[in-house]
Amino acid sequence: MMDLVIRNVKLIDGTGSGPQSSISLEVSNGAIAWVGEESARPKRHGTRRTSTDRA
Repeated sequence: MMDLVIRNVKLIDGTGSGPQSSISLEVSNGAIAWVGEESARPKRHGTRRTSTDRA
């Protein structure tokens, strides 16, 4: 199974705090493996990246 990173996600975490913008989400083996700012994301070889930007 291929790993996937989705960038520029708006995260609503359900805690009552406001939404966070420009978040990246990494999916590995069909499960969310990591969530946070792209600059803090561990780089993994062979991960496919996509973006929610609409240009």
